[in-house]
Amino acid sequence: MVAAPPTPDRVRQQAQMFVAGLSVLPGVTAACAFDPQGEPLTTPDLLSAQVGTYLKFLLTAAQTLAPHLRTGLPLKAAQLEFQDRVLVVCPFEGGFAAVLVRDTPGASSVKAWMRSRMG
Repeated sequence: MVAAPPTPDRVRQQAQMFVAGLSVLPGVTAACAFDPQGEPLTTPDLLSAQVGTYLKFLLTAAQTLAPHLRTGLPLKAAQLEFQDRVLVVCPFEGGFAAVLVRDTPGASSVKAWMRSRMG
């Protein structure tokens, strides 16, 4: 039996839960969730609505790259480092969360937190 896709309300509730939990992790300076088209599911703060468009492209590129790396596993996270900031993007069913953190240890905490919720 194939599971039904999540409803828009369910996706929005899950996105809000993720952002609320991620926002209180040490080192997190901003968090926002976006739908698969890059539209915000939660209120954008430092991660403006425009960021979602770029992150959609990033995730598409990462997923397209996977077969070339001979990995059949789904993408768990993408991470970009900018001097003293790290942007972590974690896909979830119905969208993706983007989190800006102060350092690499903070990024590791974000990824571990998301993985623990994704089961």
